[in-house]
Amino acid sequence: MTTPTEPPPAEPPQPAQPRIWLSSRRLYQEFRSQFKSSMPVDKLDGGGGSEGEEEEDDDKKPSQNRGQNFRDYLKFQRPMLWKILWILLLATVAVAMEMVIPWCTGRVVDRVLQNTDMAAHEKARLISLSCLGLLTLAFLSSVINSVRDWMTQRANAVGMSRLKRRLYGHLLRLPLARIHRIKTGRIVSRLTGDVDSIKGFLQMAFISPLMSIEKLLIALGIVFSVNWRLALVLLATMVPVALLSMVWVKPLRRLWQIFYKRKGTVDARLTETFSGLRVVRSFHQEKSEARRQQAGNHSLIRIELQGALLSATTHVPWAFLIPAAGVAILWYGGYMTLDGRATIGDIFMFIGYTQSILWPVYNLVQTFSELQRSLAAVDRVFEILREPTEVASDPPDAIDAPAVVKDVSFEFVDFNYSADKQIIHNFSLHIPHGATVALVGPSGAGKSTLTDLVSRFYTPTCGRILLNGTDTLHYRLSSYRRLFAMVQQEVFLFDGSIADNIAFGDKGATRAQIIEAARSANAHNFIIELSQGYDTMIGERGAKLSGGQRQRLSIARAILANPQILILDEATSALDSESEKLIQEALDRFQKNRTTFVIAHRLSTIAKADIIVVLEKGRLVESGSHAELMAKGGRYLEMVSKQRDAFNVE
Repeated sequence: MTTPTEPPPAEPPQPAQPRIWLSSRRLYQEFRSQFKSSMPVDKLDGGGGSEGEEEEDDDKKPSQNRGQNFRDYLKFQRPMLWKILWILLLATVAVAMEMVIPWCTGRVVDRVLQNTDMAAHEKARLISLSCLGLLTLAFLSSVINSVRDWMTQRANAVGMSRLKRRLYGHLLRLPLARIHRIKTGRIVSRLTGDVDSIKGFLQMAFISPLMSIEKLLIALGIVFSVNWRLALVLLATMVPVALLSMVWVKPLRRLWQIFYKRKGTVDARLTETFSGLRVVRSFHQEKSEARRQQAGNHSLIRIELQGALLSATTHVPWAFLIPAAGVAILWYGGYMTLDGRATIGDIFMFIGYTQSILWPVYNLVQTFSELQRSLAAVDRVFEILREPTEVASDPPDAIDAPAVVKDVSFEFVDFNYSADKQIIHNFSLHIPHGATVALVGPSGAGKSTLTDLVSRFYTPTCGRILLNGTDTLHYRLSSYRRLFAMVQQEVFLFDGSIADNIAFGDKGATRAQIIEAARSANAHNFIIELSQGYDTMIGERGAKLSGGQRQRLSIARAILANPQILILDEATSALDSESEKLIQEALDRFQKNRTTFVIAHRLSTIAKADIIVVLEKGRLVESGSHAELMAKGGRYLEMVSKQRDAFNVE
């Protein structure tokens, strides 16, 4: 007899996976509430980010700087002035030719077809000549417009290339604190999406409005001179719908501002996901990140469709208006011809000018509607371009940095990241030439901040840092930074060859100098074992190399730069003992006759330093050599004892 088996325990209910469209609808509903509110766009949530995430992408309100942004764009286009004037001249000539055609058509109808005193063969000859002339005008107008279009495209391409180059260079020179507030994805979004959206700004802001206004003025001048009563009929049908259409312009600009802000957030998350792909996969969050990205993209599509809907609503009255105006002219003009106040030619002419008057007005409305997307992008790009760069912080009397560093001094240095977050407190220290300074202390003590201050990534809130007795802020930043090289725990290598990455420390280095730097960094032996040696492509962030190999390339890059001041930020903490030995040997040779800042936790690295600085909560607790601090029996001895105890346990 078999005993019944117990049923397996019921699996706990799994939470239902959120549907993409529900998430995107929630984001879209947030957009609708933002769009309807009076809240400034720079205070709106970017959308698609983490809940409660503070949006710091735009510190200023674009709504207060639109006029300045537009003036900055005009200044930027100043080198293109003569090309733009040529484009406008060609547009003017082409429009003038187009506008002559309806007038000529009306005159041919009245003076040839309606002329009872003219012989039939003479009418046929004049009609043929007139049609040939009209076709010639139309052909010349088409050729001129084609040339103008090509010149416009060329001007746009050149202008956008200049703008991307300027924006990229400006972003590279922004203060580090500002860069930290702009996510990588938002930077990419501005360099691609925003700049591309400005591409048509020249056409929409200048050429199309000028052509439309010119057509409108010429057509109105002709029709009022021919028959003012029929001209008033045209105006009566045009003005109300034009005013109604202009109501949509302001909402469209606000919509595109929100769209670009949210797009920057979605792009930023995409960049972060692929940068941290190992973390995503290790926690099995591929589906979650895919849903998050799709929800963000769906919300962008919804917003974009909302903009398209707003633009489309302006087309409905115009699509009806143009044929209705033609019917009105035919009806009213027909009555006027019965009592002799108009001619058949006038009706032909007015029907021809109906589109010449109404389409320019419609194009103006549509242009201003579409212009809002470009204006929103102009705001975002030129807001960034107006922000001061690091180089702009140099004083007018700045001098070049010295070729040799004799000493570095910190004098009562304070530093705050924000008003309520002070990191460094009253720090003072003198470092002679060639000394190695080890910065030790718990995480968050301010070790990396001190090296950032001496590198001028940040500026002290109070106090000063002296180099050879001169405040570092008095040196030109471009020459001052040449004194430094940095080797970090998290090595960053570019997607390129090994030689290119080493030569990043000195773009003018020869192959012999690159090889010598690799030898000094104990990297030459592993490089020549690779299939293509120094020309081996290492992949994004050096993905094809091991951690020790990447670190040795980083040291070779620093050696080639031949700095006066070397910063080692946990350069060997994540390596195995063999790699650490090779790298430490290279560093020991490299540090000679150089002022070196070392951030490390391992006692073997710290003990060899000339000066050991113990930090706690941004304050200097004690300093001295290893022997002096051990004899003192203070905080350093306590840290060493704990590390030794941990090592003995292991």
